[in-house]
Amino acid sequence: LGARERDFKANVSGVSNQDPLTGGFASLVNPDSIEEIEVVTSGAGVEYGGAQGGFANIVQKQGSNDFEGVANLLFRSSLLDGNRADGTIQGDELQSFKQYQPAIQISGPILRDKLWYRLSHEYHYIDEPINTVGTVGLLTTRRRLNDDLITWQASPRNKLQFQYRSDPQEYGNIGLSSLLAPESAQKRTISGPTYVFTWDAPFSTALLVHSLVSWQDNHFAFLPMTQGA
Repeated sequence: LGARERDFKANVSGVSNQDPLTGGFASLVNPDSIEEIEVVTSGAGVEYGGAQGGFANIVQKQGSNDFEGVANLLFRSSLLDGNRADGTIQGDELQSFKQYQPAIQISGPILRDKLWYRLSHEYHYIDEPINTVGTVGLLTTRRRLNDDLITWQASPRNKLQFQYRSDPQEYGNIGLSSLLAPESAQKRTISGPTYVFTWDAPFSTALLVHSLVSWQDNHFAFLPMTQGA
């Protein structure tokens, strides 16, 4: 309790999801891909090092011999917004906006008892209206969540997994307000994939070797909304 966001650390499929630059999260996770969330409040192991305010372990679905498909859509629009609750913005001053978030996940076998897959994809198109006194601006968010996993039971004692995650994001009109014109606002982009390879090999009833190799390549950029302004 009382810790900052940077003091909380979450592992996603065994890989730290903490961005070393900001201390916040490194990438977003498709909710449909989550099988289990474990919150560690005390007695955390050495794999949770580097945080003070708490730990969490997110286990994702791996696919099985049964086919599974999940799809959903969230939608919001200015067509349902009227003239605002206080009626201060009317007529031509109304700013149209919309938000839709389609998502789909499918999983199943490629070869029964041998090879499985899971594909999770989600897209965010979000407009957030901002009242700037007399008019309305839009804070825009464009985001794609991609999370794909393939699992191979190479032998009764060897299981291999390869996972690819990415969540390219673009935020527009950052800082827009009554004192900051749209041409002076900022645009921020975030991108960078995560590759994860794991190998599980139980050598005996008392010894299990879990090997994991991961590569994260995150990029941040702050740009002007209007070039040359």
